[in-house]
Amino acid sequence: MFALIELHLTQDPEPCVRQAAANLARALLRPPEDTEQSNLSPWLAPDLLRDLNRLLSSRVRIERDLHVREQIEAALGQLDQCVRSSLFRPMDTPQSLVKEIRVIRPFLD
Repeated sequence: MFALIELHLTQDPEPCVRQAAANLARALLRPPEDTEQSNLSPWLAPDLLRDLNRLLSSRVRIERDLHVREQIEAALGQLDQCVRSSLFRPMDTPQSLVKEIRVIRPFLD
């Protein structure tokens, strides 16, 4: 799948095909519709994510067509969101920061 995306993003002369390849990259990173989480799928290998990030980062600088660049940036944003949510724990809420102090034996000397 990565080879297909790479081939069309780098070598295809038609902007609509390059746009579709960037959209495919973004769709691969989306979580399934039935889940609320945005973690990475377990079948996505770390080296594949690295290569996809390098490919998209280089193509966003090179691409001249505005619509294709927009799709590549969206795919990069989806990749960033997925990687951040799988690497870092969710942000703390005020409810999770509340701490309780319990005195086990009060009034003992």
